[in-house]
Amino acid sequence: MVRVLSKNKKRNLSVDIHPSAVDAFNFCTKQSFCFDKTLFKPNSLSLLDSTQIYRAILTSKNQCLLFSGFETIGFSLNNFDATTSEVLIYEKLTDKEIEQKAWLSVLRVMFSSIKGKHLESFRNTLNSYAPNDLVCSLFSSNKLTQKQLATLSNMAVSGIKKQKPSPTSNVQDNHRVDIFKQIIEAQKHE
Repeated sequence: MVRVLSKNKKRNLSVDIHPSAVDAFNFCTKQSFCFDKTLFKPNSLSLLDSTQIYRAILTSKNQCLLFSGFETIGFSLNNFDATTSEVLIYEKLTDKEIEQKAWLSVLRVMFSSIKGKHLESFRNTLNSYAPNDLVCSLFSSNKLTQKQLATLSNMAVSGIKKQKPSPTSNVQDNHRVDIFKQIIEAQKHE
């Protein structure tokens, strides 16, 4: 069941990222975008985010854990104000479902806004952070290859190969998690 967080519950609310969404959140914050959000005035970022819908769970009367909505250009956990935000509260979601929703929200934005000169860094980071099942579901292989990325981005493979990965993209494979196992299983049962 999903409901909008009421005005009464928004008061004195502690907000954080849901533990199952932290990898998706960290992945999102490590990317380079076409538009540099540091060049926007704070009120411009607030205006851009004014129609954003956030998804979360309530763990107690005063704690809200976000798992979607943080992928927008103006999001700042330090400046997040639940009283002026539309927050959908989900009930009875498993950690895997939360993780899945977080990754899908982040990737939807990434695939529509990543900078062309950072594609190799994006590819390396995605292959390191994203759950294996997700990558396999999206690209029919265990890793997003340079050839696949070149096709998707209308770029030459040689152009992607020339790009040097950023230091933040060199993440250990042990950070990988299997998020989309449940999606695949659910699809098998449908």
